[in-house]
Amino acid sequence: MGLLLGTQLYGWGQVYNARGQELADHYEEVLGSIAGMGMETVEASLDRSAPEKVGEWAQMLRNHGLRPASMYSGGALHGAEPAAATIREVVAAGKAMAEAGFFVLNLNPDPIGREKTDEELEIQAEALERLGRELKGLGIALGLHNHTPEMVSEGREFHHNLRATDPGTVGLCLDVHWCYRGGADPYMIYEEYKDRIVSLHVRQSINGVWAEDFCEGDLDYRPLMRSLVERNFAGPVLIELALEEGTPQTRDVVENHRRSLEYLRSLIA
Repeated sequence: MGLLLGTQLYGWGQVYNARGQELADHYEEVLGSIAGMGMETVEASLDRSAPEKVGEWAQMLRNHGLRPASMYSGGALHGAEPAAATIREVVAAGKAMAEAGFFVLNLNPDPIGREKTDEELEIQAEALERLGRELKGLGIALGLHNHTPEMVSEGREFHHNLRATDPGTVGLCLDVHWCYRGGADPYMIYEEYKDRIVSLHVRQSINGVWAEDFCEGDLDYRPLMRSLVERNFAGPVLIELALEEGTPQTRDVVENHRRSLEYLRSLIA
């Protein structure tokens, strides 16, 4: 087995929302395009309030020859009561994920508009540890995800989440560009936590602005991909395109993902 190449749906949703459409109303069209270009998996957001939808999503993927692998969720974990509720909901959904064949849940603890206190980080780490154990018992690996808020103050929250938890229980979804944008060195993060990586999100920027496709740019992905191949990593590597002010829009979403997949394959050839 090699890397499991696929896409995260966030960027697709941006495109359809810009058209005034709901992505969910076009899943068949989107999955057909994704499968047609040769991708192997797709990551969607988990609806924790409706775990029954997990099986429906998995069947939709299989109908297009795609493999259920990972899903994405947020969740409040920095307070005792919200953490208990999040764990309860995620574990219920995790059971449905396991039954449907998924094996990774990528989770980003909810930001709160400020840095979390030391006490809140302790509560969060304990919650991540408990959640990781519960999911591991179901055959689901927990991958800790981050955006910019977790990377401020030299990655204070990001590193605490990992250093205060068991590597065998709490893994890492390495979102390479969000680490970079948050001011961290993604290569150093990879080296420190590479044994905990359960999935990756990959995106590129050119002169600091998100690129239209995954391509040559500010970050050199070659050493990361080379290391993953050498280590026989078999988890999902998910292209996550996204639009922001200044992002070129010269091609359609399908062509941008097709080009991105070609580039990603060139890095691991």
